[in-house]
Order: sequence, then structure tokens, then C-alpha cells
Amino acid sequence: MKESNFEISGVFPVPIFHTELDREFTEKELNFCKNQINDANDNIGNNTSNNNYLLEEKELKDIKNFIEKNIKVYMDNIVCPADDTQVYITQSWINYNGQNQFHHEHSHPNSYISGVLYIKADEIIDSINFTNRQYSFIQPLIKNYNIWNSKDWWYPVKSKKLIIFPSSVTHNVFQKNDSNIRISLAFNTFVKGNIGSNVRLNELKL
Repeated sequence: MKESNFEISGVFPVPIFHTELDREFTEKELNFCKNQINDANDNIGNNTSNNNYLLEEKELKDIKNFIEKNIKVYMDNIVCPADDTQVYITQSWINYNGQNQFHHEHSHPNSYISGVLYIKADEIIDSINFTNRQYSFIQPLIKNYNIWNSKDWWYPVKSKKLIIFPSSVTHNVFQKNDSNIRISLAFNTFVKGNIGSNVRLNELKL
């Protein structure tokens, strides 16, 4: 029987935005991020800086500008708002993952889009994993995994890489079996401005 011609397309995809810092981290930036481990707390599986407004610190001023620039790129090219919607960074903190550590599966409530800038990571061994928590009526065994049938999808990460994604997306970091310390700067955001429409009765002034 001859196989019919067909096409597979998608609707409502989840955007995962990738870019990279186009310079090396300065010694001041690296030392500042590394030294936060001296004032860190135990998270579920890893360690997190006690200071969770790090992008307000003068040592990371240029990095904050880089992240804000790319938040705007994300908004202009993915969301494409017609109203006066602005996105600003709320909290920002550093995660440390050493040998045998992991980052538990989670999403980011009270945030619009979230992101991670990798201060120190190895593309060969480090990754971030995203999970689809949408309910499936049936779950057959899978022979060949692809973007349509997978519940998990991971991306390799490396130093200087920035990833931005909707805060509602569930993600995690698998347990590390290697000895390197993975350092990542994570952040949340929220929106302000006049959002929605007065005529459509969904206007929100923030």
C-alpha cells in the first residue's frame, strides 16, 4: 500500500529562547558570582545564594543590561504585545550544583517569564531539562522519541549561554555525576503598564 503524502505541523508551541553573551565574563563578575557560595543556603538538591536580588548589585550591572536587552527581544519577537507592556526583573539568584547534586523539578509562580544565564557550565555534561505536565489520556510505549511524543526534552548548556522561557514551564537539572561546580544565575520577571483592552473588559493597569 502506497504511503500517502502528509505534513505535520504544530500549534501553541512553548518558546525556549536561546542566546549567548558575546564576550567573556570579567574577573569581577566571576569572582562575585563564585563568592556568593559563601553565603548560600541548602535548596532541594543543590545550593542557592541567600541574596536573591543579585542583579541589583553593581558588580552585575552589565550582565543585567544584557539580560534586559534579551527580555525585550523575547517580547518583541515572541509575545509581540500591542499595548504598553513592559517586563522587569524581580528576583535573581545563583544556583550551585556540585557532584551528586541536582535541581528539583519546579516552575516559577508569581513570575511571567524566567531565565538562566550560565556562569560556569560544561556543554558536554551539563543540561537543563523541560517537562510537559499536560495530561495524556493514553500513554503507549514509544519506539522513537520526538518533540510530539516526548514528556521531557533537555538542552545542553554552557558558560555564557542565556535561556529564557515561560515561568509556568516545569524544569529541572539531573543529578551530576561529575566533579565540576555548575554555576547559574536565574531570574524571574513580572509585567507593568496598561495591559489588555478597556473595550474588551480585560484591561489591567499595573
